[in-house]
Amino acid sequence: MKNLQALRILAISALAAALVAPAASAQPAAAAYGQKPQVTVGIGAHIGGGSHGTIAVNIGNKAKLGGHGGVSNHGPHIGYPKPYCAPKPTWIPGCWVIEAQPVWIPAKTVQVWIDPVYATKCDYFGHSYQVLVTPGHFETVCEPGHWSSQRVRVWKAGHWA
Repeated sequence: MKNLQALRILAISALAAALVAPAASAQPAAAAYGQKPQVTVGIGAHIGGGSHGTIAVNIGNKAKLGGHGGVSNHGPHIGYPKPYCAPKPTWIPGCWVIEAQPVWIPAKTVQVWIDPVYATKCDYFGHSYQVLVTPGHFETVCEPGHWSSQRVRVWKAGHWA
C-alpha cells in the first residue's frame, strides 16, 4: 500500500514538473552572459522502506532517472545555475615594437671598378716584363630589385583584453 501511495505521489510530482519545465527553461540572465541554459526540474519520493525514486530533467542536457545519483530532494523543485560574472576588461596601452618585415628594395645602378689587366711578356734576351692589356675603369651595373627582411619599428595600437 505504501509503495502504491508513493508511486501516486511520484506520478503527480512528475506531472507538476512537466508543467513547470517550459516556464523554467526561459533564462534570459544566463543566455545574456553566453552560458548554455541549464534548468534542473526534479521530483522525488520515498518508495517502500527507504529507497529513493527520483526523476530529474535537465533542460539543455539529458534526463536522469535514479536514486541518490540524480536529484535527491523530495517533492517538485527547480534549480538554476549560478550567475556568471565576466571579469572586468583591462585596457592594454599601445607601444612601439620592432618587427622583422619583408621590405622591397628597388633596383639601382652601381658604379663598379674593374681592375686593369696585365700580361707578362719576354723580350728577345729572355727578360720578362708586364704589358697593360686593358686599363682599369668603372662600369655601371644594374642590381635588380628584391625582397629583404628588415627590422622595422611599428606602433601597436592599444586594445581591451
